[in-house]
Amino acid sequence: MKVQPDLTSSERVYWAGIPNPRVIFHSDDWYAIPFSLLWGGFAIFWEGSVLGYWDHPQNGSSAGAFSLFMIVWGIPFVVIGQYLIWGRFLYDAWLKRRTYYVVTDRRVLILQEGWTHRKISATYLQEIPNIEGEGTATGTLWFGPKYPVIAGPRAEEAWLEPLQCWQCADICGSRRHRFSVSLDRRTTRASEEADHRRVANVVIPRTMTGSR
Repeated sequence: MKVQPDLTSSERVYWAGIPNPRVIFHSDDWYAIPFSLLWGGFAIFWEGSVLGYWDHPQNGSSAGAFSLFMIVWGIPFVVIGQYLIWGRFLYDAWLKRRTYYVVTDRRVLILQEGWTHRKISATYLQEIPNIEGEGTATGTLWFGPKYPVIAGPRAEEAWLEPLQCWQCADICGSRRHRFSVSLDRRTTRASEEADHRRVANVVIPRTMTGSR
Protein backbone atom coordinates (compact mmCIF):
# COMPACT_ATOMS: atom_id res chain seq x y z
CA MET A 1 0.00 0.00 0.00
CA LYS A 2 1.33 3.41 -1.01
CA VAL A 3 0.45 5.14 2.28
CA GLN A 4 1.73 2.38 4.55
CA PRO A 5 4.82 4.38 5.61
CA ASP A 6 2.56 7.25 6.73
CA LEU A 7 0.37 5.12 9.03
CA THR A 8 0.97 4.69 12.72
CA SER A 9 1.67 1.27 14.18
CA SER A 10 -1.82 0.90 15.70
CA GLU A 11 -3.76 2.49 12.84
CA ARG A 12 -6.15 0.19 10.95
CA VAL A 13 -7.23 0.68 7.33
CA TYR A 14 -11.01 0.42 6.70
CA TRP A 15 -11.09 1.44 3.04
CA ALA A 16 -8.63 2.25 0.24
CA GLY A 17 -9.24 3.20 -3.37
CA ILE A 18 -8.30 5.31 -6.37
CA PRO A 19 -10.31 7.75 -8.52
CA ASN A 20 -11.65 6.90 -11.96
CA PRO A 21 -8.91 8.01 -14.40
CA ARG A 22 -11.36 8.73 -17.23
CA VAL A 23 -12.51 12.23 -18.17
CA ILE A 24 -15.48 13.02 -15.94
CA PHE A 25 -17.43 16.26 -16.02
CA HIS A 26 -18.46 17.96 -12.79
CA SER A 27 -20.98 20.66 -11.93
CA ASP A 28 -18.24 23.31 -12.07
CA ASP A 29 -17.74 22.53 -15.76
CA TRP A 30 -21.04 24.28 -16.52
CA TYR A 31 -19.09 27.48 -15.86
CA ALA A 32 -15.55 26.38 -16.72
CA ILE A 33 -16.21 25.03 -20.24
CA PRO A 34 -18.00 28.13 -21.65
CA PHE A 35 -15.37 30.37 -20.03
CA SER A 36 -12.52 28.30 -21.51
CA LEU A 37 -14.08 28.39 -24.98
CA LEU A 38 -14.51 32.16 -24.82
CA TRP A 39 -10.95 32.63 -23.55
CA GLY A 40 -9.39 30.27 -26.07
CA GLY A 41 -11.48 31.55 -29.00
CA PHE A 42 -10.65 35.19 -28.31
CA ALA A 43 -6.94 34.38 -27.84
CA ILE A 44 -6.79 32.55 -31.20
CA PHE A 45 -8.72 35.37 -32.92
CA TRP A 46 -6.32 37.91 -31.41
CA GLU A 47 -3.25 35.97 -32.51
CA GLY A 48 -4.65 35.44 -35.99
CA SER A 49 -5.39 39.15 -36.30
CA VAL A 50 -1.89 40.28 -35.39
CA LEU A 51 -0.46 37.64 -37.74
CA GLY A 52 -2.49 39.16 -40.56
CA TYR A 53 -4.82 36.27 -41.33
CA TRP A 54 -7.94 38.44 -41.25
CA ASP A 55 -6.42 41.80 -42.14
CA HIS A 56 -3.68 43.23 -44.31
CA PRO A 57 -0.45 43.70 -42.36
CA GLN A 58 0.75 47.23 -41.92
CA ASN A 59 3.91 48.40 -43.65
CA GLY A 60 6.83 50.11 -41.97
CA SER A 61 9.44 49.20 -39.38
CA SER A 62 7.47 50.67 -36.45
CA ALA A 63 4.36 48.76 -37.45
CA GLY A 64 6.42 45.57 -37.83
CA ALA A 65 7.95 45.96 -34.38
CA PHE A 66 4.53 46.61 -32.88
CA SER A 67 3.08 43.53 -34.61
CA LEU A 68 5.96 41.39 -33.31
CA PHE A 69 5.31 42.61 -29.77
CA MET A 70 1.59 41.83 -30.07
CA ILE A 71 2.34 38.34 -31.45
CA VAL A 72 4.60 37.54 -28.51
CA TRP A 73 2.11 39.12 -26.12
CA GLY A 74 -0.70 36.85 -27.31
CA ILE A 75 1.18 33.53 -27.15
CA PRO A 76 0.74 33.00 -23.35
CA PHE A 77 -3.01 33.64 -23.65
CA VAL A 78 -3.28 31.06 -26.44
CA VAL A 79 -1.39 28.51 -24.34
CA ILE A 80 -3.58 29.18 -21.29
CA GLY A 81 -6.69 28.89 -23.43
CA GLN A 82 -5.63 25.51 -24.80
CA TYR A 83 -4.94 24.26 -21.30
CA LEU A 84 -8.37 25.39 -20.11
CA ILE A 85 -10.12 23.77 -23.09
CA TRP A 86 -8.46 20.34 -23.17
CA GLY A 87 -5.12 20.36 -21.37
CA ARG A 88 -6.62 20.34 -17.88
CA PHE A 89 -8.47 17.09 -18.64
CA LEU A 90 -5.22 15.39 -19.66
CA TYR A 91 -3.51 16.66 -16.53
CA ASP A 92 -6.39 15.48 -14.32
CA ALA A 93 -6.28 12.02 -15.90
CA TRP A 94 -2.52 11.84 -15.33
CA LEU A 95 -2.83 13.00 -11.70
CA LYS A 96 -5.75 10.71 -10.88
CA ARG A 97 -3.66 7.69 -11.86
CA ARG A 98 -1.26 8.76 -9.12
CA THR A 99 -3.86 9.58 -6.44
CA TYR A 100 -4.81 7.24 -3.59
CA TYR A 101 -7.55 7.52 -0.94
CA VAL A 102 -7.40 5.78 2.43
CA VAL A 103 -9.79 5.74 5.41
CA THR A 104 -8.48 4.40 8.71
CA ASP A 105 -9.99 4.20 12.17
CA ARG A 106 -8.48 7.62 12.89
CA ARG A 107 -7.88 9.61 9.73
CA VAL A 108 -8.63 10.23 6.08
CA LEU A 109 -5.52 10.34 3.89
CA ILE A 110 -5.06 11.51 0.30
CA LEU A 111 -1.77 10.75 -1.44
CA GLN A 112 -0.66 12.30 -4.74
CA GLU A 113 2.58 11.40 -6.46
CA GLY A 114 3.78 14.08 -8.86
CA TRP A 115 6.78 14.30 -11.15
CA THR A 116 9.24 15.41 -8.50
CA HIS A 117 7.44 15.27 -5.16
CA ARG A 118 5.10 13.17 -3.07
CA LYS A 119 2.23 15.03 -1.39
CA ILE A 120 0.07 13.52 1.34
CA SER A 121 -2.78 15.23 3.17
CA ALA A 122 -4.41 13.81 6.28
CA THR A 123 -7.01 14.85 8.81
CA TYR A 124 -8.55 13.23 11.86
CA LEU A 125 -12.14 12.03 11.48
CA GLN A 126 -13.54 14.14 14.30
CA GLU A 127 -12.27 17.30 12.58
CA ILE A 128 -14.40 16.78 9.44
CA PRO A 129 -17.32 19.28 9.69
CA ASN A 130 -19.64 17.60 7.17
CA ILE A 131 -19.62 15.49 4.00
CA GLU A 132 -21.27 16.55 0.74
CA GLY A 133 -21.67 14.27 -2.27
CA GLU A 134 -21.96 14.96 -5.99
CA GLY A 135 -22.73 12.50 -8.77
CA THR A 136 -24.42 9.09 -8.94
CA ALA A 137 -22.53 6.32 -10.76
CA THR A 138 -19.23 8.17 -10.34
CA GLY A 139 -19.06 11.09 -7.98
CA THR A 140 -17.09 13.28 -5.62
CA LEU A 141 -17.20 13.62 -1.85
CA TRP A 142 -16.46 17.01 -0.32
CA PHE A 143 -15.21 17.33 3.26
CA GLY A 144 -16.89 20.61 4.18
CA PRO A 145 -18.99 23.10 2.18
CA LYS A 146 -18.46 23.09 -1.58
CA TYR A 147 -17.96 26.48 -3.19
CA PRO A 148 -18.51 27.29 -6.88
CA VAL A 149 -15.77 28.26 -9.30
CA ILE A 150 -16.98 31.87 -9.39
CA ALA A 151 -17.16 32.97 -5.77
CA GLY A 152 -16.71 36.07 -3.70
CA PRO A 153 -13.76 36.97 -1.45
CA ARG A 154 -15.31 35.29 1.57
CA ALA A 155 -15.61 31.99 -0.24
CA GLU A 156 -12.05 32.28 -1.52
CA GLU A 157 -10.81 32.81 2.03
CA ALA A 158 -12.79 29.76 3.17
CA TRP A 159 -10.98 27.64 0.58
CA LEU A 160 -7.75 28.39 2.45
CA GLU A 161 -9.09 27.04 5.74
CA PRO A 162 -8.33 23.41 6.71
CA LEU A 163 -10.63 20.84 5.08
CA GLN A 164 -12.69 23.42 3.17
CA CYS A 165 -11.20 22.34 -0.17
CA TRP A 166 -10.75 18.66 0.61
CA GLN A 167 -12.34 16.28 -1.84
CA CYS A 168 -12.18 12.67 -2.97
CA ALA A 169 -12.99 13.04 -6.64
CA ASP A 170 -14.42 10.61 -9.19
CA ILE A 171 -15.03 7.57 -6.97
CA CYS A 172 -16.83 4.88 -8.95
CA GLY A 173 -20.25 3.54 -7.94
CA SER A 174 -20.10 0.97 -5.18
CA ARG A 175 -16.61 2.02 -4.13
CA ARG A 176 -17.86 5.55 -3.53
CA HIS A 177 -20.81 4.16 -1.56
CA ARG A 178 -18.62 1.96 0.61
CA PHE A 179 -16.22 4.82 1.16
CA SER A 180 -19.05 7.17 2.17
CA VAL A 181 -20.58 4.66 4.58
CA SER A 182 -17.20 3.78 6.07
CA LEU A 183 -16.32 7.43 6.49
CA ASP A 184 -19.70 8.24 8.07
CA ARG A 185 -19.32 5.40 10.56
CA ARG A 186 -15.75 6.29 11.46
CA THR A 187 -16.66 9.99 11.79
CA THR A 188 -19.63 9.22 14.04
CA ARG A 189 -17.60 6.87 16.22
CA ALA A 190 -14.72 9.32 16.51
CA SER A 191 -17.10 12.18 17.40
CA GLU A 192 -18.81 10.05 20.05
CA GLU A 193 -15.48 9.03 21.57
CA ALA A 194 -14.35 12.65 21.63
CA ASP A 195 -17.61 13.67 23.35
CA HIS A 196 -17.18 10.91 25.94
CA ARG A 197 -13.66 12.05 26.67
CA ARG A 198 -14.78 15.66 27.09
CA VAL A 199 -17.60 14.62 29.43
CA ALA A 200 -15.25 12.43 31.46
CA ASN A 201 -12.77 15.26 31.81
CA VAL A 202 -15.51 17.50 33.20
CA VAL A 203 -17.36 15.01 35.43
CA ILE A 204 -14.43 13.26 37.10
CA PRO A 205 -12.86 16.37 38.65
CA ARG A 206 -16.25 17.51 39.98
CA THR A 207 -16.88 14.09 41.55
CA MET A 208 -13.50 14.09 43.19
CA THR A 209 -14.07 17.60 44.51
CA GLY A 210 -17.50 16.66 45.88
CA SER A 211 -16.16 13.58 47.67
CA ARG A 212 -13.74 15.73 49.58
